[in-house]
Amino acid sequence: QRLALDSTLPAWFALQLDGDVVAVALALALAVGFFCSLVPTLRTARVNMALTLKEAAGPASGFKVGRFHRMLVVVQVGLSCALLVPAGMLVKGIERSTCFAVLYDLAQVVTAQITLKQPITEAAARAQFRRLLLERLRALPGVAALALSDRNPADNGLGLPLDLDGITSANPAGAPWGIREAVSPDYFQVLHTPAVEGRAFTERDGPSGERVAIVNESFARRHWPDRSALGRRLRANAMGGREEPWSTVVGVVRDLPMQGARSSRSPAGYYVPLSQASPTKETILADVRGEPGLLAKALPDVIRELAPTIPVNAIQTVAASVQEQLSVPRAIGSLACLFGACALGLAALGIHGIAAHAVHQRTREFGIRLALGATRRNVLALVLRGGAAQLALGLVGGGLLGWMLSRPLISTLSAKVVAGGSEIYALVGLLISSAVALALWIPARRATKV
Repeated sequence: QRLALDSTLPAWFALQLDGDVVAVALALALAVGFFCSLVPTLRTARVNMALTLKEAAGPASGFKVGRFHRMLVVVQVGLSCALLVPAGMLVKGIERSTCFAVLYDLAQVVTAQITLKQPITEAAARAQFRRLLLERLRALPGVAALALSDRNPADNGLGLPLDLDGITSANPAGAPWGIREAVSPDYFQVLHTPAVEGRAFTERDGPSGERVAIVNESFARRHWPDRSALGRRLRANAMGGREEPWSTVVGVVRDLPMQGARSSRSPAGYYVPLSQASPTKETILADVRGEPGLLAKALPDVIRELAPTIPVNAIQTVAASVQEQLSVPRAIGSLACLFGACALGLAALGIHGIAAHAVHQRTREFGIRLALGATRRNVLALVLRGGAAQLALGLVGGGLLGWMLSRPLISTLSAKVVAGGSEIYALVGLLISSAVALALWIPARRATKV
């Protein structure tokens, strides 16, 4: 049993430091630092000290900021852009593919999963247990509505090929398809989703009653766009096995998420009475007024009194279920953004270092320009203009590389990301340009004070 209502990460997603990983990281950092300092050390050892002592040879005494260092700036900017673009796409894809519209408060609906297959095997005994369970739970304080379903609202539904009375498809691949969910009569009351046409399920829709179904608006629009769905018949395709009886559509409800918390789509789906489906696992849903934790603690005791052998697990709110499903994608997205931000920070530091060295080497030139009438704004623009070309080349190259890296990522995320991808490129370009401008502005500002 799990009573925590604020779980954020599943138990298997454990983040902890590993000694071997830390040791390798430190060794690599030391090696990189050593080899990066080796080049300027060797250059310094070959400096002609006689020329260095002469004032006229000042600029030639150090290593010049030449083509290699300018290309290094371009590469740093490009790699930062190539990392930030896929990271932005990932975060935006997770955000867009995990937001779905509901009519109820996710934090006020408590769910719990029970298994009836082994403890209670007969259909009549299951129906009796359900009736007693709902009666006992409704008597608990704070319970406004109560229902049963064969799945948690945050979990994926069961997609089935369908037969629709009066609709035939010559292509088997294009046969009607929909997600099925078995629910008790008060299910739509718990989720604050009244029928927009027809009626909801009642207690009369039992095992011996007429087979009925309720479809969502997406299902009705897809299969009966020009007429009412009420009175139409459907059944799950037997696929060569025993045919199921036809169910008559008695109601139409607004779309509810039926493909889990990671999908923003409203799929075509339909509902059947729980008593006519007899699933092996069932989920209790309670609309709570007050503190959800109180019901979560009382619920196992009620079930244990009615049937001690029935296992109960996953006691949490729908909000906690959604957070649990989204925790890993959000953690991956956060790590991607962290890596991109680290790359951008390193690039900004490197650009600042190269620009500062270039400004130091051109100190006399700036002094002469100022003495001959140049304004401080001219000197500032001169330094910034030198980095603008490198920034532009880096953004173009990094944008292309980021686009290539993002293609396989976008294919696994929501299609809405493609439509809004330009926002990511604009945001990444603005972020990198701001970081580079700041890195160049500091030494450029120093140059104006010569």
